[in-house]
Amino acid sequence: MYRVKSYHSEVEYEGPIYDTAEWLNGTSFKNSERANEGIPIIKIAELKDNITGKTEFYSGNEKDKYILNKDDLLYSWSGNPETSLDAYFFKLNEGILNQHIFKISPKKFTSKEYFFYLLNYLKPTLTRIARDKQTTGLGHVTISDLKELIIQIPSIETQKSILSILEPISQKIELNQKMNETLEEVAKTLFKSWFIDFDPVRAKAEGKTTGLSKEISDLFPDSFEDSELGEIPKGWKVSKLESIIDVLGGHAFKSKDYVDNGVFVLRTKNFNKGIAEPLHDDVFLPKSFLDSHQDFICEEYDYHLVMVGASLGKTGMIFPSMMPALRNQNMWCFRPREAKFSKLFTKFIVDTVTKKLLGFASGSARDFFKKGDFRSHKLVIPPETILESFRSITDPLLTKKSKNIEETKLITNLREVLLPKLISGELQIPDSEDSIDEAGV
Repeated sequence: MYRVKSYHSEVEYEGPIYDTAEWLNGTSFKNSERANEGIPIIKIAELKDNITGKTEFYSGNEKDKYILNKDDLLYSWSGNPETSLDAYFFKLNEGILNQHIFKISPKKFTSKEYFFYLLNYLKPTLTRIARDKQTTGLGHVTISDLKELIIQIPSIETQKSILSILEPISQKIELNQKMNETLEEVAKTLFKSWFIDFDPVRAKAEGKTTGLSKEISDLFPDSFEDSELGEIPKGWKVSKLESIIDVLGGHAFKSKDYVDNGVFVLRTKNFNKGIAEPLHDDVFLPKSFLDSHQDFICEEYDYHLVMVGASLGKTGMIFPSMMPALRNQNMWCFRPREAKFSKLFTKFIVDTVTKKLLGFASGSARDFFKKGDFRSHKLVIPPETILESFRSITDPLLTKKSKNIEETKLITNLREVLLPKLISGELQIPDSEDSIDEAGV
């Protein structure tokens, strides 16, 4: 029997957490039920990728009870206790629930939103339960465990007050994340238009307007010429990637050298959707390593690629908020040789080459990259004036993205401090409002 301590004076419910909701466990799918199109099968891998992956589909009609709706509350109950046992809101418009995930439908004395924060608060307890039964690196939380976990849920009024504090913080975090996605999409669209599709050149060649200012439009030629890569804008050149971008390796730092505080060690597990993010189990090295391992010091906005193993192809740009940092093994760092090549230009070049290399047909799944494949890859390079124009437009976008990341880190830390104290009742609402005012949220 597990009991979670609570300090709330008014309690709406006390008893097993199992009785607070309906817990629908997902189902398994036979190979014959999997297809290339249909309803996305939502597995733990998709949950961890913010439910954006659609790796497999179900094309039948016999599992209607497992169909998901947008904003359903889900909980991954099996896996490595350190990286699983998390709650999610379903973000797609359609999906079907795979095994090892609960769909949770709270009863009328609580809401999905409050239950989401409750599960976050209970994660240390649920992790301990899973770890007690852990085998071969895996653990799980079963229905029997949920029936043995005794909790308290405060009054409806208190729940609403708690949500009035936590929800605005979560919404601000989500807003920043969406804004950053938009900022990158703007820069990516411009990169593709100028350097892949050559839209301004084609427009001028056809006597059409480029849609750009006269100052920028005049930088582009009005015709094409032949090259070893095919037709390219006149006056542009073909060069190898290594002529404009350095490809730097990482170092196998030893765990015996790790310290509690010091220089952050960038590992491949920090990469998430193209960004290097802090984790609860980050490791650090003494500051003296900045002198002894200078070849592996990260610079602001360095772009990294996992070049071996199961995470092959994952990328991560490191932002100023995570500096100073040292680069670990199993990754390459791509750094422009000259300032005229912006960090975003470098990122999009690397993404383009990576996509091509991952797309090459082979007899088996690819599990490593060769550095030479990147260094020798040939690119179409525009004149310096166009590169500097692209940098002048996109650098402010990158700066704004960096500020959003710093703000998100601050308010995420605030939420992590407030959440357990609010859910447990240790912190009263007026006190938490003071904390938010001090943080400027």
